[in-house]
Amino acid sequence: MTLAVTQQARETAPVIRATLRHYPPGKARIVQWDVPDGRCALVDILDQERMEVIVPSDIPLASLRAGIGELTLTREVWVVVAADRLAAARRALRGLGVSLQSWWTDDSVQFGRPERI
Repeated sequence: MTLAVTQQARETAPVIRATLRHYPPGKARIVQWDVPDGRCALVDILDQERMEVIVPSDIPLASLRAGIGELTLTREVWVVVAADRLAAARRALRGLGVSLQSWWTDDSVQFGRPERI
């Protein structure tokens, strides 16, 4: 599990940094969320009552459904996934009332337009 978490952190660290650049200092904080298959990063956008869940590519999206459903009870939730997992995220999380946002790298981390599902 430790190796998997280390690899997940290596993959998501640039995405977390790119996400934080979109908010003024002190307006977002990172919370690590332990899930059955590893760890996701939660970016808590303090003044917007929104949580962005950054999902590593090796975590099964269906395994996050219940936990993300709980997050939606208190916050707006955006789920941020690698672009090649966007279709799978739509299928796995449909009906939860979340927004999906894709990311990819092209010299730097880029984000797609959020879509509500």
